[in-house]
Amino acid sequence: MEPGRVYEITIEPQATSNYFAPGHRTPTPPSRSASSAASPWHQSVFHDAALPSHIVLPIIPEDC
Repeated sequence: MEPGRVYEITIEPQATSNYFAPGHRTPTPPSRSASSAASPWHQSVFHDAALPSHIVLPIIPEDC
């Protein structure tokens, strides 16, 4: 990909879910390796009339 060029990307996520119980805590993530820390990636999501974007993240009620 060329820096500064706009690309259309469609991502089809796999079906997944997670239940966060009251008091839920996440584990501390491992330290980043030197190689990944040296090369960060930057993405932009455009969301105007010319370049519309959206994402759908459904929330399933607890009683389902």
